[in-house]
Amino acid sequence: MLIALAAPVALAVELAVRARVAIPGMGELRAELGPPATTLAWAMLVACLPAGLLGQRVRRSLERRGLARRPDASPATRATIELEALLLATTVPQVPALLAIVAAIFGAELRPVLLTVALSTFGVVAQGLGARERAKAEASGPASRRAEASSTTTTTTTTTTTTSDGVQIAAASDEPVVMPIEDSIDLHTFQPRDVESVVEEYLHEARARGFREVRVVHGRGKGVQRAIVQSLLARHPAVDSFGDAPATRGGWGATVVWLKPR
Repeated sequence: MLIALAAPVALAVELAVRARVAIPGMGELRAELGPPATTLAWAMLVACLPAGLLGQRVRRSLERRGLARRPDASPATRATIELEALLLATTVPQVPALLAIVAAIFGAELRPVLLTVALSTFGVVAQGLGARERAKAEASGPASRRAEASSTTTTTTTTTTTTSDGVQIAAASDEPVVMPIEDSIDLHTFQPRDVESVVEEYLHEARARGFREVRVVHGRGKGVQRAIVQSLLARHPAVDSFGDAPATRGGWGATVVWLKPR
């Protein structure tokens, strides 16, 4: 990622300008401000870790907001939203590096400045690599997850195995959760990233067992989970129609689904 080179390039430019251009009075100013500037550089080194963690939180928050505004977004649009969130979030771990470079301009020792720039750059690269791995995982899509479900492996969290009693759907732990196929499913125990695959597999098995009406409990919250579920239902070939549940069955915290006969 080219954005990761911003701080190292800025430091290289500052050092090159310092070596080639003599600014009158700058030497005396650096000698006077050097000690507090060095203290600032060391402080920025300590700030690198919380800045990196904050950058991760900012990225996730921006992604959630972007996807909440576009719950029916295509894969290409989702990728654009995630990329924009990543580009904005990577500025956060670079803040300590940029402040350390400012400290270097005013006479800070180079050791804390170099360490801060290196650690900040590592934080940016780590965010980029993490985003790339998530994109690869999501690229497999529901079809690939269903292909994995046909195997008998039950040792990983991404395995979904159909049994005679129900469906084993992996939740947040390493152990698969056996979900009996009934006329409703509660999504509160599943990770948001697994919701689409869980609902898709549940509808497949419910229809296979002859259910014509089922209820998907997604909760109220900000409506993000509801939007994800109903977006999936709108394009699912086995769904005849759907709508918010009546007040006695969960209201808009649940969706009633009518399935097509086999």
